[in-house]
Amino acid sequence: MTVPSGAGLPLIASGTAVGTAETFDLITNADGSVSLRAAASGRYVCADNFGLNPLTATKTAISTWESFDLL
Repeated sequence: MTVPSGAGLPLIASGTAVGTAETFDLITNADGSVSLRAAASGRYVCADNFGLNPLTATKTAISTWESFDLL
């Protein structure tokens, strides 16, 4: 995934190399879920609208839409 330079734009799989825009920190939450923080913006990846909207990296805090379960 690549964090686009425009605020609020969906994450896209367009990078051909790994750089800051393609780097995410994996955060383990107290409930066992994980969150992703974009290195490019310092903001968290979110799946708004029950995951029906495209993923974006726009949130400044971890809440329901920023928490993911990995199977």
